[in-house]
Amino acid sequence: MKILIAEDETVSRRVLRTTLESWGHEVVEACDGSVAWQVLQSASAPKLAILDLNMPEIDGINVCRRVRRVPSQTPVYLILLTAKSGKEDIVAGLEAGADDYVTKPFDRDELHARVEVGIRIVELQRSLAERVEELEHALSQLKQAQETLRTLSLTDELTGLYNRRGFFTLADQHLKAARRARQETSLIYADMDGLKQINDTHGHEEGSNALRHLADLLRKTFRSSDIIARIGGDEFVILETQAERTHARTSLTRLQENLRRHNEERALPYALSVSTGIVRGGTEEEQTIEELLARGDALMYEEKRRRKHEDESLSWAR
Repeated sequence: MKILIAEDETVSRRVLRTTLESWGHEVVEACDGSVAWQVLQSASAPKLAILDLNMPEIDGINVCRRVRRVPSQTPVYLILLTAKSGKEDIVAGLEAGADDYVTKPFDRDELHARVEVGIRIVELQRSLAERVEELEHALSQLKQAQETLRTLSLTDELTGLYNRRGFFTLADQHLKAARRARQETSLIYADMDGLKQINDTHGHEEGSNALRHLADLLRKTFRSSDIIARIGGDEFVILETQAERTHARTSLTRLQENLRRHNEERALPYALSVSTGIVRGGTEEEQTIEELLARGDALMYEEKRRRKHEDESLSWAR
């Protein structure tokens, strides 16, 4: 093990160095407390230090205090080197953070035993720190896995939008928060037109592709703060919060423009279109998300029937 010897007496420091090296340790020397403190702050600082209690610049007790002020999962094991008569100093050193002490002149066997105790404690601390790091890493992975599962449980796999469960989980919270802040909300119920025909004509894979295209257009049209979800096969819903009374109509105009551009640029063998129903959520109303959805669904089907009737009338006129 790398061990620091901080001793201002040259002969005593040399004897300590020779003894420790004979036991196979790597020794770093410091002639005073200031140098010892610098060594112990370095990235490759020894994990065991033998500090003379009385040193120039900074004494051993104050070196102990400084070391203990620095938090560490693998703290330095500190052994004070002191005269036999300095019992009060020994107590002061232990109170300052020293782990053990050795009296001068030291007994070789006693020094060996105390150093071995220090090494065992340092190794136990290192092993414990590694175990703690492994556990923290495992906990981090577990949290990531839980977050992934939570995301999967709230997200539609095909489109990447929220699914029905995700929508109800978030929309209910947003609706309550909007009412507390006395903010208007809008719920837009959107149904993709002609999905069955796309599936029947071009196959279900192309039908899935059409749903993904529509999801991308919804993300492009609405704000990131709005909750956009696919709650059924061809059914989508958007909850706009902090929305002005005309905002939902503006959003639908922008959606129709984005649909028009998409149909012109993509050159798909079919055109994307949606039927929609808008429901306002006032600040005083106590409607639930389920009630808003039901109203939006009914309004959407009214529009779908109206458009179908207009198409049939136009076809008959031709």
